Amino acid sequence: MSHSRRFIVVGAGGHGKVVADAIRASGDRVAGFVDIDPAKLGQVVEPGGAAVICSQGDFFDRVSADSLDELGDAVAFGVGNNRVRSELLARLPNELTPPVVHPGAIVSSTAKLGSGTVVFAGAVINAAAVIGSGVIVNSAAVIEHDCRIGDGAHLSPNTAVCGGSTIGQRTWVGAGSTVIHQVCVGDDVVIGAGAVIIRDVPAKATVVGNPGKVIKQAE
Repeated sequence: MSHSRRFIVVGAGGHGKVVADAIRASGDRVAGFVDIDPAKLGQVVEPGGAAVICSQGDFFDRVSADSLDELGDAVAFGVGNNRVRSELLARLPNELTPPVVHPGAIVSSTAKLGSGTVVFAGAVINAAAVIGSGVIVNSAAVIEHDCRIGDGAHLSPNTAVCGGSTIGQRTWVGAGSTVIHQVCVGDDVVIGAGAVIIRDVPAKATVVGNPGKVIKQAE
């Protein structure tokens, strides 16, 4: 029988609750939550669930002092902001941040998942897909064969990334949107809900509509 891990969830908001559900569904335990607001210490995050056991500052002090095992033995991130999540993840060794995969997800045996990635119920990750570190594959998102998903990206609920496409680092793919096959989406892109992406998208663009149209281009 495999050992049940004790996860600390960094981020005590709504997204953190869903991460905690996935952890428990996978047979592991939630030791507690970490939050940036010290005033939340001791607050129960979920009905009948775990509480905030540590402030974010104290948490990373413990990591630096190699005393994290007093709280738990694994860390998952419930932080929705792609850049912040990526920065926090980079402060931890990979062995502390295994991927979390809800048992209701379907993940090919030939797909690869990076550290700190979370895959929620109903998601599908198909053959030879490579998912970076700190990625959110949200409920019912589909990543088809041979796709590459960059570190810190977020695929929102009911998104579809078709075969051979690439999603850049920290890119946000909005709910219900579709990226057709063999398309390259750059880093730090925002794709609006319901958009259909039929051509390559440059880094730092905001794209909406069907077909997708760039409405903003950051420098």
